[in-house]
Amino acid sequence: MKHNWDYNKLPYDKVRKSKVRAEGVLGERLFKAAMKNRGWEVVKSSDREDIKDHIDFWVVKGDKRHSFDVKSTAYRRCIWLEIQNVQGNDGWLKGKAEYIAFNMIEDGCFATVKREDLLDWWEKNVSDEFVNDRRDAYKKQYNREDNNDIISKVYLEDLQSLPFYAEIPLFSHSRTP
Repeated sequence: MKHNWDYNKLPYDKVRKSKVRAEGVLGERLFKAAMKNRGWEVVKSSDREDIKDHIDFWVVKGDKRHSFDVKSTAYRRCIWLEIQNVQGNDGWLKGKAEYIAFNMIEDGCFATVKREDLLDWWEKNVSDEFVNDRRDAYKKQYNREDNNDIISKVYLEDLQSLPFYAEIPLFSHSRTP
């Protein structure tokens, strides 16, 4: 369905939410294609798994089956971690996905970590201090206005030292006609 919205007349929140939603859909499509290019079967999770368990996809090859939550990033190499969601429930860091795949489109890859490693990293590295300005939220807790979320800003470099860190290329360069 095509929308003929005049973005200059929409409230900022509607424009932002529409942009974030579109980036999320694109990220999921790119992830699915990247995994299929590597010979994995990709199965979309159920609505319940997606919403309650924070699992976007099941990735299967032979007897191996892994769950992934795919995240888009708005700024290059900047990642927002969510310990509590906007409703005040457990955020995706406390979900059930085995892996988190961050769409680092500018770097041409999905930066992939084990969710439990990332949760441990949060507990050791993110301060209990709350800040009021998102610009000050690096390794500190931040709550967006009119939301019940708790998030923190980190950078890709922070995640590269986790016990499991892998980059999945967005595009396969070895395709043959």
